[in-house]
Parts: sequence; C-alpha cells; structure tokens
Amino acid sequence: MDKNIDRGDWTAFKLKLFLFIIAGIFLALTIEGCGGKKEEQSKKTILRWSGYGAVGYDEFRMQESEKFEKLHPEVEVKYEPIVGDFQAKMMTQIAGKTAPDMFFCTDLQTYTSKGALVDLTKWVAEDSEYFHNFHPALLEDQRWNGKVYALPGNCNVTLLYYNKDLFDEEGLSYPDENWTWEDLLAAAKRLTKRNEDGRIIQYGLVTPLHYQQLMLYVFQNGGKIWSGEGSKCVVNSQETRHALEFWRNMTMKYNLAPRQADIIAMGGAYHGYADVFFMGKSAMYCGWSYEVSQIKMLKKSLNWDATLMPIPEPGKKRLSSRIYISMGVWSGSKNLKLAYELIKFMSAPERIKRVIEFGDTIPLYTKGEDLDFFLSDPTYPDKARSAMLESLKTSKSLYHLMINPKVSYIEETRVLNEVLEKFVIGMISEEETLKEIEGRLNTLMEKK
Repeated sequence: MDKNIDRGDWTAFKLKLFLFIIAGIFLALTIEGCGGKKEEQSKKTILRWSGYGAVGYDEFRMQESEKFEKLHPEVEVKYEPIVGDFQAKMMTQIAGKTAPDMFFCTDLQTYTSKGALVDLTKWVAEDSEYFHNFHPALLEDQRWNGKVYALPGNCNVTLLYYNKDLFDEEGLSYPDENWTWEDLLAAAKRLTKRNEDGRIIQYGLVTPLHYQQLMLYVFQNGGKIWSGEGSKCVVNSQETRHALEFWRNMTMKYNLAPRQADIIAMGGAYHGYADVFFMGKSAMYCGWSYEVSQIKMLKKSLNWDATLMPIPEPGKKRLSSRIYISMGVWSGSKNLKLAYELIKFMSAPERIKRVIEFGDTIPLYTKGEDLDFFLSDPTYPDKARSAMLESLKTSKSLYHLMINPKVSYIEETRVLNEVLEKFVIGMISEEETLKEIEGRLNTLMEKK
C-alpha cells in the first residue's frame, strides 16, 4: 500500500468498488430478465378481432379478451373496435390482407362470395355437446349454402313497446298478443294528443321508417320480395301493397306516428324514432328487443312493458323477425382454430349473460346460465320477457327473408332503401314504389 494513502480512504474505496460490482451484476440480471420477458412476449400468438365500436361494449369485449388470454397463456388478444361503416372498412382490410383473425360478419353472402370466411361446420359438429342447449334456429341462421360460417353473439326480436302510464291515463287496456293492425290503429288514434293549436304533443305510435321496418309489415302480411325459387322479384303484390297502405295511413293520413322532421322537432336525436317513446312522448313503439338497452340507460324511470307485434288480421299466422350479430373467422388468418375458440368463448352463456345485462340480447340457449339470468333480471317486466321468448318461437331471420343468393345483398338493400325513402316522404305512391322496386331488382337478376 502506498504510504501516502490513508487507511480509511482505502477502506472506503473497497466498499465503493464492492457496491459498484453488485450494482453491475443486478443491472445485468435485470436486462437479461427484461430481455427474457420481451422474448417471451414476442413468442406469444397475436390474435386480433373486431366488432362494432360502442361505449361500454368496447370495455366489455376487452375484459373478455383478457379472460381468454388467461385460458390461453400463449395468446395475446387484441380487440380492435370499428366505428362507422363496419362492413366497408372490413372489406377494405380483407382486400388488403390485413383483416383481423375474427370479426363480425352478419352478411354471410357478401363475405363468403369474397372467400373471406372459414367453413366452421366440422368444428361445430365436433363441439356438438358444447352447443347442445344452443337454440337450433339461431345456429341455423349462421349457415350459407349448407355450411356453418359463423356463430351468433346476440339475437333480438320484434316487439310492441307501450307506456303503461299513458294507457292508464286514457283508461285503455294494454296491448296483448291478440291485437290486430286495426286494434293498433284504433289505440293510436285515442292516444294521439294535440294542443289548442292542433300541434301534436303526444303520438299514439312510433314506427321506424327504415326499409327493414317497412319490410317487416310486408312479411307479416304474407308479402315477399322474391319468388320461391328466387328467379324473379314478386314484391308488387296485394299483400305488400296493403302493408304499405297501412303504414301510410298511420303516418300520413291520420298523422298518428311521427316522421323524421317531427322527431327532430321533438328533440329526438340519440336513437332516432325510439327517442320519442323513451322521452314519454309516444304511447307505443314498434321496435326490437335490443332497445331495452336504451331504457336501461334512461336517467328517469319509464313505466313500460311490451308484447308481441300485432297480426294483420284475425286468423293470420303470426310472423316475427329476428336479427343478430354473427362472428366468423377470416380465411387469411394464420390462427384459424384459435380464432374459432375465441368465437366459442364469446358466444358462451357467461358472455351472453353479460350482453343480456346490457339489454342487447335475448337468451341464445334453451336452458342454462343465460336463460336463468334473463328470467331473474328485474329490468324486464314479466310480460315483456315472455313476449321476447314467444317472439323467438314465431320468428324468422330478417336477413334470410330478404336475401336472394343470386343477387348481391348490398345492391338489393340499396334499391329498397332508395325507393322506400321516396315513399316515406310522400314522393311516390304505393303502386309506383312497388313497380320501381320490382323493375330494379329484376334488372339486377338479369345481370347475373
């Protein structure tokens, strides 16, 4: 030791050197550990999926994605919500070969025509025990050309909602399953209220003017868009004309149901036509069971109930309609079976129970967890609950009622939307409406 170095300084130096070495070892281990974690994370299979973007639902789907990861530690799930025109954006991703592994795909015709969906028939058959209590009709809805291409994530049916307070004030009996269109018309007349200036302050009925809702009346009355073999358009019929006349009488002749301008004037914006009913300014509303989700979000209570949609006339066979979200696997995915497992996971009773809690579906299973939860949910009045389950029994898929395998569904609905929009604003008559629809759809058929 250099005699000029103080012993205390030497001791301090050795201590600093020791601490420096320890710190270096710790840092090396930390870097190695981080590298190991990064390497471990990079080895995970990335599974992407997309649905309709919406507040509340996005959070729910992300939470369920995390639960799926716990069941499959080798997987990292990325949920990518899409806001706006979902199908257009999804088709762009499919064309660019950047689509997610799993996505919502209700328009099976369009997606299968692009070869974008995986045939799930074999896997669903192997999981027959898993789907044992699944409602058969809902699984059948996911078939196209005899093959299963998707599984449903929800299901909703048509209903007639009514405001019990407004019926009580007028001393009227509540609507029931025996009502006909004439009963609906008579009640709407009684329940439509005007002020001293003749301005309507309470409507008897709200019925959406979207082409799908108008076609519901057509199908209820026995009308069709296509012939049995799908070779020509047969919408120009007495049954269809009668259905459109009924709607015109409700909205234009008697002014019992609001049109778009009326809704805007009354402050309806968030949910369109349903707003008028939710705000207590209409006694009845022809809508879908998923609109319970809007009632659940109301800040004020609404004394409501619901029943089956009225039939056109006594003795007419009842026809309800159902709509649903379909979930399919992209054919370009490198993780086909995992994507299918994610669909199964999202359609399981535990997940459907959560969607019921939102008010966005009826049960998909004939018995079990989701049905038990639905039957015990105090949000639903007993009559409405029974009507939803009964409506499912008499329902047909709205998509399958409208679709023709020989004509593009996108082009067909564009025609219906454009022509019926002119009808609902009074530009053309029933006869002109049906002639134009028939001519344009038959032209589409001839081009194929």
